[in-house]
Amino acid sequence: MSQLARFTSGIAALMLLAASSAVGQTIPAGALLKHQPSGTTNYVFNSSVMLTPPAAPADASATIQAAINTMASASLSKGGVILLAPGTYYLAHTLQLEGSGVTLVGVRAVTSTGQNGSYPTLTYDDSLIDDDYNNRSAIETTLGVDVPIIDTPAAIRFNGNADYSGTRTFNYGGLIGINLTFTGTAGSGSEGDTATGLAMNLPHQTLVRDLTITNAYNGLDVGDSTSPYFLNINISGVRGTFGARLGTFNTDAIKMHALTVTASTGNTSTTLAIIPANMELIGGNLSGGGVGLHITGADSTTFANDVYLRSLLIQHTNAQGMLVDFARQVYVSDTTINYAGAEAIKVTPNFYGGLALTNLRTSYTGLSAIRVQRGMNINLVNAVLLNSGQRKSSASSDDLPIADLSVDSSVTSLNVVGGRFGSANGTTVHEDWGMYVSTTSPLYTPWHTPTLIASNIDFLNIPTAQRSSGITITNPSGYYTLYNAGYFNPPAEDGWSLQNLPTDPVGTGVMAVVKGFNLYDLPEIRDRQWIDLTSSSLSTHPVVDSSGNINAANFTYWEDIAANQFPEGAVLYLPAGHFNSSFSSYTRKIYNLSNPLVINHAAIQVLGDGRNITQITDAVAVPTQNVFQVISGSTGSGLFGLTVFYSKTAALTAPSNTPVTYAPPFLLTNTSQIRLANVGARYSMGGGVSIVDTTNSELFDVDMSSMGVNNTQPTVPLGVYTLTATTNEATADIRFYQAYGEFLRNIWMPSSSSFCNTSTACTLPPDQIPDLEWIRLVGGVTRFRTDSGTLIEGRVGYQTVANDQGTPHNLSSFKFAIDHAYVYGADLQQATDADFDEPWINTRNIAFFAESGVSGNLRILTSGSRGAAFEAFLLQGGATVSLINCQIGNNSNRWTPYSTMQTRPLSGVYVGPSVGSTVFVGGMNGWIANSSYANASVNGNLQDYGIILGTGASTSAYTVYGTDLYGNNAAKVGQQTGGGTGATVLIPN
Repeated sequence: MSQLARFTSGIAALMLLAASSAVGQTIPAGALLKHQPSGTTNYVFNSSVMLTPPAAPADASATIQAAINTMASASLSKGGVILLAPGTYYLAHTLQLEGSGVTLVGVRAVTSTGQNGSYPTLTYDDSLIDDDYNNRSAIETTLGVDVPIIDTPAAIRFNGNADYSGTRTFNYGGLIGINLTFTGTAGSGSEGDTATGLAMNLPHQTLVRDLTITNAYNGLDVGDSTSPYFLNINISGVRGTFGARLGTFNTDAIKMHALTVTASTGNTSTTLAIIPANMELIGGNLSGGGVGLHITGADSTTFANDVYLRSLLIQHTNAQGMLVDFARQVYVSDTTINYAGAEAIKVTPNFYGGLALTNLRTSYTGLSAIRVQRGMNINLVNAVLLNSGQRKSSASSDDLPIADLSVDSSVTSLNVVGGRFGSANGTTVHEDWGMYVSTTSPLYTPWHTPTLIASNIDFLNIPTAQRSSGITITNPSGYYTLYNAGYFNPPAEDGWSLQNLPTDPVGTGVMAVVKGFNLYDLPEIRDRQWIDLTSSSLSTHPVVDSSGNINAANFTYWEDIAANQFPEGAVLYLPAGHFNSSFSSYTRKIYNLSNPLVINHAAIQVLGDGRNITQITDAVAVPTQNVFQVISGSTGSGLFGLTVFYSKTAALTAPSNTPVTYAPPFLLTNTSQIRLANVGARYSMGGGVSIVDTTNSELFDVDMSSMGVNNTQPTVPLGVYTLTATTNEATADIRFYQAYGEFLRNIWMPSSSSFCNTSTACTLPPDQIPDLEWIRLVGGVTRFRTDSGTLIEGRVGYQTVANDQGTPHNLSSFKFAIDHAYVYGADLQQATDADFDEPWINTRNIAFFAESGVSGNLRILTSGSRGAAFEAFLLQGGATVSLINCQIGNNSNRWTPYSTMQTRPLSGVYVGPSVGSTVFVGGMNGWIANSSYANASVNGNLQDYGIILGTGASTSAYTVYGTDLYGNNAAKVGQQTGGGTGATVLIPN
């Protein structure tokens, strides 16, 4: 019996009973957290729900700090939400946001149409006192180390511990919907004048959203951190060292989406943003100051590594638009740099390797558009560089000659494919060259024989000095050959008609690619009535008892009433705890559940205080039913800010011989316009989210953490995020934006009667590794999009499978990262038309497998794929396959147990005979930058061939435009012989 059928037979009677007794009832006033002002259709918070400090000019910092401390110190507290009333509040002392899960949320002011005015404004001036800054000497003496984050004062500190040690004690929490403004005298030298707006130390999975910082010396300093999520950060009038310093070398996995930084008027020195470590910046507008974006670690042992940048506009900087320094593995796409005072992009001699620039536009730079002084694996695809050299007359001799692309002799490998270089018609030509390669003796010896490749370049109004000696252009004047073929097109999703739900915020310009939101500002949350499901006013049918147990039938009872009383929609609130009326004490609430909570009415939102903050424990020993079921009738509903916990002990208990079909915590079926935002699950053995016959819905900021395999059913496919269409296109227009997951490592080893808990699946061969597919598409799922997700370990990262009703088709992905998957990063068994933009894939076996059931167009753009046992890309299907600006290398490692499993020649890309045609545009496939300068001259690439054509594949079915294939052991391109491991050379080294 299916899980939906079991639900129908087991729960429907309870729902019917609850519904029949709810007819004609209303929600008791004591459970309502909002009221409806006269003349408006929207609801606004009751004053008793919000923290209301004394208004400026009185000091509000003590009142806010007391509420934070009260929540943080409560018994068993995992935090909660402090709703800060609208208004302007003065901070005489620095706010310390500390404590697990403590979240400060600004409530919008009330306007004539409801609660949609401005966020609360916190001001500070020259009188600001930062105790940690003033006591920094004592703190550092106690710790015995320098603590850089307290070397300067700050207006707000968001800390992962209370003592500034290297040990994190607080997790989660957030700062949402706040305006922060310095109102003192700029240049006075006071603590307030030199303070950073927001300084963070050791935050973990914190949320900072809709934050505006105005006139601060420095805007945002992230410090050491792991996986903080930033959205819509606006820093204006910055006048100090930096606008946003996004971490340190110890920082990992920052997500920064929608960052705006503007320097103060006349400011020519501030670096607008600094990136020192692994992170992702999507949607950025940087203007003024000195350097726009500085990508750098501290030195040659602390690189900024694995940096992804997309959709940036950088303009009017006094120096470089982008400065790439101590860095490696940097991927930049869809970026425009205008009016840089020096170079648009400068790559210094400190750069190591791995820079992929895709869809770059520059104009009116002071010096050369791009200056590369050192490095390897530097790849440009679709670079339009116009009107460079505007400050040529004042340039130093070191900055001459002026070129749109200037390459020093220390550069090891660089290629550019698809370019338009020169000056627009009717403008003055300042360039000395379109492309220039220095012939002077290199200051740094290249790590291998330099390779410089140029293909499909058009030059505009540079008739006699298009390129310097040593550069050969393949397919000159052939830019539009590639452009018209669609290789540079935006991701497929940009052309789909349905990209956002009706109330999703929609950005413009470079912010259009940002799809996230502040959930408290969604109209269905912000403007609707909130019902406190823990209120004693619901005692006739209590939803939650004194022990935190949730009664599913009573939940349904009040849901039915809410749907009838508030047909426009309502919020059912499960807070993580409660303040008393004076905000002087806080009581924690943890929930237990034994039966599913069913949403079958339109526009019903279930809201908690945050992922891992509002916690629901499934009390069933063997959970074979869902926790939430969002079913037919629930159009426009959603789940927000909560996590379902299962038993970790059960997941790490030796399996019995009796098969068990575990259920995922979240089921969406036969519905539409559903949101899951800031939700999660832990220790599930039934997956995470199952979406069946559902349309136009989205997951945002969803984390399935410590997911376990189902060891009792190793032959049944288990997907953590499973999308199923029982009829063709019954599941369509589903969007994942920041969907995450991490594997529990609970693979049972019968031979040793123990659990395998390593990141290599204990070297099991693929057919012995139980299923844990992170994203699994079944049947005719169409127009599925995943953005900016990271999935760690598991068997397969992304899998598509047909059923008898259809094949997954029209699939699109941006920044899909799969780290250390055991078998495949992606396994497309059957699929039609798929577009993967910037997938980062690191797997033990094969990074990307397109099987013979793949048809239509398959495009993979700007992928970083390295470290596999065999190929980065094993292509057995697809009518037209294109690999655009991919960086492939260090594959063919034949890790244990793959050392005895080789069946094909060792290569970076294998093209089988069933593939219609394959096109390689730019990028590289071979000698890829290794981990440090010390071994850069050693080729760690074990591929014998860059490209292998399978036995029977036509030699006319592939085309290479400027791909760097240097550094493969046998040849650049070969053809498999006899269907085995042997090959003949087609293009020698």
